[in-house]
Amino acid sequence: VGLNAQLNGNYTIGGSGTKNFSSWNEFVDSFNQNGVSGRVVVNMRSDDSAKKRLIFSGNVKFPTSISNNLKINGNGHILKAALGTEVISMRGVDYISISNLKIINSSSDYFAMGIRMSLGSDSNVIDSVTVDLNGLNKRLGFDGAYIVIGDTGSVLSREPAVLAGIGNTISSCRLITSNKNSPGPFFGIIEVQKKGIDSISTHN
Repeated sequence: VGLNAQLNGNYTIGGSGTKNFSSWNEFVDSFNQNGVSGRVVVNMRSDDSAKKRLIFSGNVKFPTSISNNLKINGNGHILKAALGTEVISMRGVDYISISNLKIINSSSDYFAMGIRMSLGSDSNVIDSVTVDLNGLNKRLGFDGAYIVIGDTGSVLSREPAVLAGIGNTISSCRLITSNKNSPGPFFGIIEVQKKGIDSISTHN
């Protein structure tokens, strides 16, 4: 898709047609550059590999909102990466829903993660997502996580200078390492906020 206008309506990743993105990287770049002008639904049509961290930073003029939200349906497909960071990063974006996706991060780095929300990411939903950190072969102290709501740095327990986000929901997710020799990260889901803030709703 070579779109220069705001996103609005239905799109695909790894499918075909004029409203198809060839990869997650291409879609995220378009989302950040162009923003949205209505509700956006993206359906994943095939497995994909992320060559770099997928940073949803949004568009200042045309951001997502309660009415102009973004829904990404993985449809059971796999998003692969080998990154010593999170695969999907939400930085100051709101009203994004990701469902029915399998994320595999095969990096052996201690700080390999699946998803991180930070810098005021509010009212987002992660539902029925599998995160598989299958490259980890040992644990470094009390650190590492599948899903993070907190600081953007490598010390996950550090209190962020900016509120990471409020009103986020994580539900029915599967957090695993398919490497049978791996202890996995220390945390499943970690949230570090300003004192007294509890931003997420988690349930099976």
